Amino acid sequence: MEVELSSLAQPIRTRLTPRLRSFKEEIKKVRRDLTKHVGQSDRDQLLGSHVVDFEVASQDQRSRLLHGTERLQESSRRMDEARRIALETEAIGINTIETLAGQREQILRTRDRLSTADTWIAKSQGVLKGMQRR
Repeated sequence: MEVELSSLAQPIRTRLTPRLRSFKEEIKKVRRDLTKHVGQSDRDQLLGSHVVDFEVASQDQRSRLLHGTERLQESSRRMDEARRIALETEAIGINTIETLAGQREQILRTRDRLSTADTWIAKSQGVLKGMQRR
């Protein structure tokens, strides 16, 4: 586990180092307790031919650690992808808001021009009616 830990990136290594130390201390404690409470012959009687293979346990822990690392990398990749999509969405939203603001200004200018034209038409109608009466 130490070799695997040393090959990981610094943030992950920093996070997992305390766990490794606690595992080592726990193993030492279990070994001390085992030798204190059970003699060698009692241990053989108790376990028989089924002696714990620490190499197999170490491989199992290593495979679990590798699996966890793969899951973490996959999650990081998904987070990066989600962030990229969010930034793209934000850019599209900003572009849409700018377009709508431009269209709003155009509509307001058109309304003002129509209002001015309506005023001139009303004056023209008044002049025409006056000319018609004469």
